[in-house]
Amino acid sequence: MTAMPNMIELLLERSILAQALIGFEQRIGSIRSNLRFLLSVNEETKTISSVTEVFGSHRQSATRKSRGRSIWVALIAFTLVVVLLVVLLADRLFHPEKFQINEIEVKGEFNHVDGQQIKEVVESYLVGNYFSASLLKLETHIEALPWVFSASLRRVWPSTLQVEIVEVQPVAKWGEDRWVNFTGDLVARQETQKAARLPLIDGPEKQRSMIWENFQTWSSLFGEHGLILNELKLDHGHLWYLDVSLGALAATYKESASASAAVLLDHSITVIVEKQEAKEKVERLIDVLKQELLLKFSRIHSIDLRYPNGFAVGWIEELANTTDADEISSESQ
Repeated sequence: MTAMPNMIELLLERSILAQALIGFEQRIGSIRSNLRFLLSVNEETKTISSVTEVFGSHRQSATRKSRGRSIWVALIAFTLVVVLLVVLLADRLFHPEKFQINEIEVKGEFNHVDGQQIKEVVESYLVGNYFSASLLKLETHIEALPWVFSASLRRVWPSTLQVEIVEVQPVAKWGEDRWVNFTGDLVARQETQKAARLPLIDGPEKQRSMIWENFQTWSSLFGEHGLILNELKLDHGHLWYLDVSLGALAATYKESASASAAVLLDHSITVIVEKQEAKEKVERLIDVLKQELLLKFSRIHSIDLRYPNGFAVGWIEELANTTDADEISSESQ
């Protein structure tokens, strides 16, 4: 009898356990189905997001293209407007009948240039108005006039052309038909009495700058001792020829009653020196002239510096005791 209750209890326990297992399996199945649902929802969300991104990128690209087209259209329209304004403005500014030049001013310090002639040249060659006239061409025509070294034109608002003139200021003659301007440039020689009193310079034109520099240096050296450098020539054999006179010192260095100041003023001596070491030899000559030869200046015809240790003096035959040239050593002075 006792065995029967035990069997019944065992069966009941197994039935309860089976039901519990069934319920657990159902819950697990429900959880699995929920997980599958969540995974499917996540995949769909990713798909929707990717689709949204694709559509968004296409939309942004279309927006950018639309903006780019709008910018290009605006730039083209702006350019056309600017071009139109420039054309209209140019037509107004460069029209010959508008903005005409009504006054011509000539400025500068000059003694030989005719200001009225400058104005007539400008009026003759003036083409265009205040804005369109070619100032460079006008300057070229003005600089072709005698005594004009350079011309500079500028516009002065509202209707004036100002002409700045630099006149030729000769400081020496170059060869037979040109001058050396104060700038060192060679210019065409004009007829004037002043030209007769200018020193003469000549030599190869390619060496013009060097010749002009030597003239300035030696002219200053001779001038410090009351002497005048009348001529400076460089031949193609590289020999310098200097013509030197007493100038203002003529009255001071009278040698005798027979040698008047007028004779000394007209007298000059020729100095010959090689191009090499010319500067040093000319300086030594000036020292010797100061010491003793200056008193015998009117008797000297020429001085040859082409000696290594001195120079030769050529005396004027009428005043000299001998016709032979005396050689003087600079080392003994």
